[in-house]
Amino acid sequence: MQAYILRETIISMVINSGFSLAFFLLVFGHASAVPVWGIGAYAFDALPQSIAIAVMSTLVPGAITIKRLRSGSIAAPAQVALLSGPILPRNIWLRAVVMAMLAAVLGGLFSSTILLVLGQESLPWWPALLGKLAYGAALAGLVTPPALRAALRG
Repeated sequence: MQAYILRETIISMVINSGFSLAFFLLVFGHASAVPVWGIGAYAFDALPQSIAIAVMSTLVPGAITIKRLRSGSIAAPAQVALLSGPILPRNIWLRAVVMAMLAAVLGGLFSSTILLVLGQESLPWWPALLGKLAYGAALAGLVTPPALRAALRG
C-alpha cells in the first residue's frame, strides 16, 4: 500500500506543478519582475494556490482511490498501522475543505515568512516561477499521502 501511496503522490505532485505553471502564467504572464506584496501579488497568490492544490490533492486521488476500492482493483489495507496519521473527515468533500483551510493558513504563513526574510519588493520572473512550481509540488507531496490514507480507511 505504501507503493500505491507513493505512486499516486508523485502523480499528484506532477499534475499540481502543471496547474501551478498554468496559473502562474495566467496571473503573472511573462513580466520581467513579479511584485511580491499586495492583492494579487506573489505572496497573496500563495493563498489561492494553497487552497486549489490542497483541494485537488485531496479530491482527485481520493475519488480515484475510492473507485478502485469499490471496483476491487485495489484492496483495502489489512494493517491499521499503514493508515496512521492525522484524523481526517470520512466525507471526501469535508476532507478537502479541511485540507484546503490548513494549507491556506500554514502555506500562507510559510510563504510570507520566506518572502519577508528575502526582503524583496519584486522577484525576477524565472525564480518566481520556479518557486511556485516547487511550492505546488511540495504542497501536493504533503497533502496527498494523508488524504489517500483517509480514503483507504473508507
